[in-house]
Amino acid sequence: MIKIYTLLALIFYVQYSSAQQLLKNNYEPLTSSGAIPEEFINSVRAKFERYQSENIDNRDKRKIKRDKSEFLLSSSGQLDDVLKSGKVTFNNEISNYLNKIADKILATDNTLRNQVRIYPIGFETSNAFAFNEGALFIHIGLIARANSEAELAFIIGHEIGHYQKKHSIQRHIEAKKAERGEGDYKLVDENDKLKAVRKYSRENEVEADRYGFNLFSNSGYNSFAAVNALLNLNRTNSPPLSTHFSISLLEKGTYVIPAYYYENAKRSSSETNAESSDEIDAEDELATHPSLDERVDLLLSKLKVSDTINKPYFIISKSEFEYIRELCRMEMCRIYLLENKIDLAFYHINTMLQQYPDNLYLQRMMAITLARISEASYNSNLVSLIKSENKCAEELITSNYMLRKMHKEELFLLSIRYAWWVKSTNTSTNDIDRILKYTITNYTSKFPRELKDFAPPDSFSRSLVNSYYFIDTSVIITNANSKSKINKGRASLKYRYWFDRSLSRFALSDIMNNPEFAEFYNKTANENPDRMKTESEDEPSDEKIVNKNALITKSKKKVDAMNISSMIFVEPEFYIVDNRKNKQTDFLVNENAEYKLRSMIESTADKAGFKLTILAGNNFDNNDVQKFTDYGIIKDWFNEYFGDRKRTAVHVDYIKIKEIIKRYDSRYAALMVNVSSISNDHISFKLLTLAFTIIYFPLLPFGIYNLLPDKEYTMVLAIVDLEESKIVYGNSISFETADSRDLFKSQLYGILTTLKGNKSTRKGANS
Repeated sequence: MIKIYTLLALIFYVQYSSAQQLLKNNYEPLTSSGAIPEEFINSVRAKFERYQSENIDNRDKRKIKRDKSEFLLSSSGQLDDVLKSGKVTFNNEISNYLNKIADKILATDNTLRNQVRIYPIGFETSNAFAFNEGALFIHIGLIARANSEAELAFIIGHEIGHYQKKHSIQRHIEAKKAERGEGDYKLVDENDKLKAVRKYSRENEVEADRYGFNLFSNSGYNSFAAVNALLNLNRTNSPPLSTHFSISLLEKGTYVIPAYYYENAKRSSSETNAESSDEIDAEDELATHPSLDERVDLLLSKLKVSDTINKPYFIISKSEFEYIRELCRMEMCRIYLLENKIDLAFYHINTMLQQYPDNLYLQRMMAITLARISEASYNSNLVSLIKSENKCAEELITSNYMLRKMHKEELFLLSIRYAWWVKSTNTSTNDIDRILKYTITNYTSKFPRELKDFAPPDSFSRSLVNSYYFIDTSVIITNANSKSKINKGRASLKYRYWFDRSLSRFALSDIMNNPEFAEFYNKTANENPDRMKTESEDEPSDEKIVNKNALITKSKKKVDAMNISSMIFVEPEFYIVDNRKNKQTDFLVNENAEYKLRSMIESTADKAGFKLTILAGNNFDNNDVQKFTDYGIIKDWFNEYFGDRKRTAVHVDYIKIKEIIKRYDSRYAALMVNVSSISNDHISFKLLTLAFTIIYFPLLPFGIYNLLPDKEYTMVLAIVDLEESKIVYGNSISFETADSRDLFKSQLYGILTTLKGNKSTRKGANS
């Protein structure tokens, strides 16, 4: 009998292991699967009506009912925004594991367990948050930095505490009382009101800590993990792994990085002085959370020896926790790049490659990161993206110092050499060719190099490269030209650095005669219209950089010659703004307008003979998980593209984007925002006109009509080429009208037929 159980356990283990990703070789980014949960596809109205019935008691006073209703509408809208942000996933290994922990700590409370839904969300910070409606979101960054399953159990318990105690809705009610000056807030100035409301918020956090502590410790976890979980929140700006940065992982062939670029990396002694205790106390009074020290002290006061001795940090499985954490650490590479935090991406991918040197996903992520670094140097914004040694996390000092110190040409060549190594050592290189082409194009736009300009491989030696990078301590630079009388003639503390571009000369030496590489490099360089052809060793000034690139420059072709007949519309948005109230109208009004907008877009496209696919958060059926996933990938693409004013052309999800292009038979995607605004900007003039028409009574109807608020409709449309990462069409159209429906359809019809190149239909023809 024992043998049978052992055999079954072995079979289960093999099946479970085979279902896991083999991280040694590759990684498939996090996606959703199965049926889409109802709350993802329910409208804001459906959410609001449900939560009203659950949270508003008929016995509540009228003011409380109004406050609750106002909060629930706002909360339903915010929850809807989070769920359709494209960053939340479900029914995957990570979400299933988080829910297993919730099953464990709520094993004795089935009612509460059925109310709580837990999802991972693609943020790189160490945090978590809960909605009043029972949806809990755990940041990928928090899981990636966790040390044990018990830490996650405490965090989940803490967020369940917020939900169970209805902290968010109670805080809103308290804030409303303060705003109206009721109860304890009578005769209290605004500053003291704010302090009191923030104090109430801090008390909520303490209560959630107590609740989460009791919940997870009663489940059998080692209670000391709660302290570790809180301390881990302090690491939110640090990478998940703290280890030595490996230079050797970047060095390929004759490309070596001299020690000059990293061995002297350290923080400056002139650190920013700590704030005075008075300033800290003042800040604490306005903080929404207690300090971590206070929270840790509270938990330590509750700890008992019996809660820690022989109590486990893992109940479900240590191996499963470690696997899930590795998935999150893999996902962090992608998240850092999506957020354009290339210094953190550079360090973190390097540390992951130390564990998984043959992982193609990590190699590709590093190739993208290096291409983005060289891209930033080309656009002259590298320094703004790479924090200085005094401002970055401790772990990043060496890598950031190196990136800030290296010459632009050296960064380009590092990107080219590494990408070629990835291409040449893998049978499946996916988009590496595109990365190479893009980087070589930028490189040859900025530097007049040909392959024959690089040193022959037999002349290379590491010691020779290093010999050109040294500090000459025999020469002390003086401030002889200083305008300051105090500093004039004084010796500077800076020594002179001597080196030439020996690293650049040898960077491609080992592959310059490789026929495949030579053909690729020369073909790309020759096709580059902005290639620098003047033979010179001097770097051109930034003013001479040509800001053209076949991959990222807006096309100069006329719109009517584009022959676009199909497109993906991503979440066309509609906002009705009443400037008289100085606030946006509620979520329900905007949602209704959005639904009507989608219908108008579809009918107009149909009449124009234009194929449209609309991907919108509340526009999916339960079984549309592939569309939901595609929707999230394109939203990430837009955020990545428009998030940086330089607009990167090296996208993280390019492989997935290619699949989407094929799936929907279109390489074009559209972003549309429509705003209908109401204002009374010229109210004084209107009142004067009314007074005039009262005197001249026959004109009174005109005066009354003129008093009506101005209404303006604005449509903003941007169409991008997903494959080539460029904007191909952009327009903003505004018109004053009380009924914008026909004008909107007319304008859209004209744009669509023009994009098709249908010259027989005039732009703006009525639909």
